[in-house]
Amino acid sequence: SVSDGVAAALTGTKAITGTPVNDPPACNVPGPQTTAEDTPYAFTGGNSISVGDVDSGTLTVSLSVTSGTMTMTTLTGLSFTIGDGTADGSMSFSGSLSALNNALGSASFTPLLNFNGSALVTVAVSDGALSAPLGTIDVTVTPVNDAPTASGLNAPQNYSEDVTLNLLDIVISDVDNALVTATLTLSNTAVGSLSTGTSGAVTSTFSAGVWSASGALSNVNALLAALTFTPTPDFNGNFGFGTMFVPAYGAPG
Repeated sequence: SVSDGVAAALTGTKAITGTPVNDPPACNVPGPQTTAEDTPYAFTGGNSISVGDVDSGTLTVSLSVTSGTMTMTTLTGLSFTIGDGTADGSMSFSGSLSALNNALGSASFTPLLNFNGSALVTVAVSDGALSAPLGTIDVTVTPVNDAPTASGLNAPQNYSEDVTLNLLDIVISDVDNALVTATLTLSNTAVGSLSTGTSGAVTSTFSAGVWSASGALSNVNALLAALTFTPTPDFNGNFGFGTMFVPAYGAPG
């Protein structure tokens, strides 16, 4: 109103219209994380991934990961365009804020089998017009020593009295050790002997019913492939042998 103090005041109204401006969504991610080789990591509690938007009720989220996969166990209310939320290297999905955050709160990262090193989880969020700055999570996967494995251990064989037997090939594998020690122990030391030999820098030994070879995996496997059993003269009983395979530095796999 306007007045000179004597005449009646002049009054009026002026309309002001606010024009809305779209605000970008928010992407909230935890800091660097650590998990052990072959062990999933769950983004839960204080380490959860979440999204928000002050003026959009529906968002699109994209997750991608290196050296592993992502899985979400709560998928209610989501619509996927990439992946399906289970063991995906990348996925893209839309939903309400509550549906998205419920799903992200159930997310976990699983490193590739036997992988150790650095992995990266990337989170992108869009309201269809604007995007949040990319969220990234560095995940360190620490190494875990895997146990050696071997094939050909459980196949029974028959032998003839006084005749040398070529044993079925035993093949050792170890994904993270190039050196291995193999030990075969006869269940009865009186039954006979196992052959010895040399492959590369590895020489096998046999003493008191125990055959052993230690060194490069390929050389130990070559010696196992050439292994023979020579029975004690006139012996024709049943027997077996125990096996043990460990990394050559001595700690069981």
